[in-house]
Amino acid sequence: MAKKFIGIDFDGEFLRVAVAEAAKGGPVLTDHGSYEVPMPEALSEVIEKALPEPAFGDRLALNLPANEGFFRYLDFPFNDPKKIASALPLTLGSQIPVNDELVTDFLSGQPVDGQFRIPAAAVRQEAVRACITPFEETGHLPQIVDLAPFCYAAGLKKDFPDGVLVSIEKSQGTVSLVENGQVRDFRCHLFREEPPVEKLAQLIARDYFSLAASNHKDQQPIIALMGSGVNDALRSRLENDGMKVHFPQLKAGETALTPAMLPAATLALRAAIPARERQFNFLQGDLAPRGQWAGFRRQMITLGVILGLLVTVWAAGSYFRLSHLESRAKNLGEEMNRVYRQTFPGSTVIVDVSAQMQAKLAELREKSLILGIGKDRSALNLLREISLRTPTDLTIDVRELVYGDNEIRIEGVTESFEAINRISQKLQESPLFSESKISNAKMSLDGQKVDFRLNLTLSTQEPAP
Repeated sequence: MAKKFIGIDFDGEFLRVAVAEAAKGGPVLTDHGSYEVPMPEALSEVIEKALPEPAFGDRLALNLPANEGFFRYLDFPFNDPKKIASALPLTLGSQIPVNDELVTDFLSGQPVDGQFRIPAAAVRQEAVRACITPFEETGHLPQIVDLAPFCYAAGLKKDFPDGVLVSIEKSQGTVSLVENGQVRDFRCHLFREEPPVEKLAQLIARDYFSLAASNHKDQQPIIALMGSGVNDALRSRLENDGMKVHFPQLKAGETALTPAMLPAATLALRAAIPARERQFNFLQGDLAPRGQWAGFRRQMITLGVILGLLVTVWAAGSYFRLSHLESRAKNLGEEMNRVYRQTFPGSTVIVDVSAQMQAKLAELREKSLILGIGKDRSALNLLREISLRTPTDLTIDVRELVYGDNEIRIEGVTESFEAINRISQKLQESPLFSESKISNAKMSLDGQKVDFRLNLTLSTQEPAP
């Protein structure tokens, strides 16, 4: 099963969910959904309905609205992440006019005038806890809590690496200058009620030109619109003012996503970014993920109980089987002792009846082969076969005959090379031998006889009766 990356955007009225899956070319959006939350008390119920069953390895990403964060650029004489993380709380905390407990994090910095300029942010710990609690209560443990609009820019890095990213939601909006997929500067606006298109366009245009001027942009950047508060009317109004505007073209499967679904989709893509590529994540310290096993606590307890019962049943069954086998083994041992004493009455000492019986049987088998008892391939039968197959008109002096398990070697002297060839041919005709091979034949020193060595391979097939 492919690893899933789940992004969730909640604006107080709708819970929007987007799902991406790991693929060879990078994360791919596969599913999405929008669910109305009629009242705050119903959020947990909607989460249960909207999210798939937690699976090990999945990553769930949430975001905090921009007004919950405090963003600053800090200069450090070093770029070591551990040193920055250690110095960040005190350095950033001294610039923030609140006394609440804060969670801090930072992005990758850039060298500037011999220092390293680090984008850093802080959020209230209580805001992070309020964000994740409804999901933890339903067993869906978030692994990431990022900050808007930084999470949007990170998720859109492939499709919109540079430009001005505008996100308009129900109660707030952000206008962000994005360079290489990272927010360099932004403006945040809170709305008591939905502003008319004309006023919204003026606000965006003002921030747009302000960001371009303050960051020394000679050319007008492209604007990307996203969020539930943007529409074609706003796009047309901005284009009439001379700005280049488009909606990011993201698809879940074959379905093009609406602007309202884009924040959730960018969060899903943000969740797929490896931890080594630094992005904001305010799940730290006491808020750090407890590990994905915690989300499966109830399932693990149930499986543990079932496994315990199975082990108990298996142990009981094994005990009874072992007792039965021990009883059978004892009876068989007594029977083997009785049979052994009857078969070999001369044996007085019995230590290992099985080994002793096998040794006795091997001894009897060897004697039977030598004496020609039982098998047709006994030593006597094979000697008889060799004698019968040897032509009677030939004179043979056998000096050595070696009888092995699968072969007989005959060494001797005969009258001529033709004689040894005739002997070999005749023995080859025997059903008891699969091969008759002359391995050596040479004239004797006196030139009157032929010394030979003949190898007979025993046949593996039983002879016909």
